[in-house]
Amino acid sequence: MKTVIETPDEFQHETSVQVRVDDINIGGHLSNDAILRISLEAQLQFFKSQGWHENSKENPGVIMKSVSIDYISQAYHGDTLIIKTAADNARKYDFTLIHLLENKGTGSVVAKVKAHFFCFDYTAQKIRSIPQNFKALFLSK
Repeated sequence: MKTVIETPDEFQHETSVQVRVDDINIGGHLSNDAILRISLEAQLQFFKSQGWHENSKENPGVIMKSVSIDYISQAYHGDTLIIKTAADNARKYDFTLIHLLENKGTGSVVAKVKAHFFCFDYTAQKIRSIPQNFKALFLSK
């Protein structure tokens, strides 16, 4: 069964990453675990761009509940990937991030990543509501 990740028309953040030698698998192309690591880097940069600093007094941490990846095309050592990120589907405690990874040189989509998160208070060890400042991202789309 093929997973199909829908991507939005607009993204709230964009960053780039160069594919490193340790991102390559035995097949000579970008590995699946590297796609997840690159998505997590894009997530961190997205949060920072929105003023969200995890585990601060104002903002909770997040726990990734699930992740889906659509592999579309290959990328190779030295390629520059453009990662576009959008926040989606906010509810009281959880939200989704969508990442679109594109090869800057070829313009082709390399992968689509959909990650579902819960906000979590690590001190109290319980789920926490999404802060209003972050929830505003979902309303501005």
